[in-house]
Amino acid sequence: MNDFIDKFYKGRINRKYWWISLLLIKLIGHITDSLKLPPNDIMRYIAAFIIILIILSVDIRRWHDLGFSGWLSIFSLIPGFEIIRVFFLGLLPGNKTGNKYGTIPS
Repeated sequence: MNDFIDKFYKGRINRKYWWISLLLIKLIGHITDSLKLPPNDIMRYIAAFIIILIILSVDIRRWHDLGFSGWLSIFSLIPGFEIIRVFFLGLLPGNKTGNKYGTIPS
C-alpha cells in the first residue's frame, strides 16, 4: 500500500503533464458515457472511482509542484472551486527549485 501511495500521490508534476492527464480523464469519461451503461451498473461506479483516484493523484502532485500541501485537493469537492483549481494548477508555473515534495519535474 505504501508503494502505491508513494508512486501515485507523492512527488511533483509540471503543468504539461497535468493538462495531458486532464484531457485523458475527459476522454475516459466520454468513452464511459458512450457505452450507454444503465445508471446503476457496477461498471459505471468502478469507472467513476478510478477517474476520481486519477484526478486526486495528478492534483495532489501538481499542488506539490507549486509548494503546497496536497490536502488542498479537498477543495475540489466545493462547487465553484473548479475555476480557482484550473487557475492554480493549470496556469501557474511550479517552483523553479526543489522543494520538500521533490525535485523539479522534467
